[in-house]
Amino acid sequence: MKRCSKCQIDKSVESFHRSKKSKDGRQSTCSACNKKRLSTPENVERRRALSWRACLKKFGITEDDYNKMFESQLGLCAICHKPEAEIKLAVDHDHDTGRIRGLLCKKCNMGIGLLGDNPDTLATALLYLRRASNS
Repeated sequence: MKRCSKCQIDKSVESFHRSKKSKDGRQSTCSACNKKRLSTPENVERRRALSWRACLKKFGITEDDYNKMFESQLGLCAICHKPEAEIKLAVDHDHDTGRIRGLLCKKCNMGIGLLGDNPDTLATALLYLRRASNS
């Protein structure tokens, strides 16, 4: 058993996440208290900002670079030409070369990703949809 430093309730050791930094190998606050702390609006926004910066760094671009692409696309997805609701447009890139192609909404980004970023598969899907709509 271990006492949570936040809620002061004795709980089983399994109720605490592992931590290499502590003597007993577990965090001082229980999982439930950690979850409450991380779900506060301030922490959610902070984690979102950190995640966003990590995403840009992964692609080797700055926020200014992203904003320039966003403005050049008028804030719209490069495929469906619709704005993204509540989240930023995704940075689309060629998985082989790493070259950035543009900014896409979540649906379009997932769609081309699920088709393996393969132009031939996409062309076949287009023919299929056209054929199906003419029947």
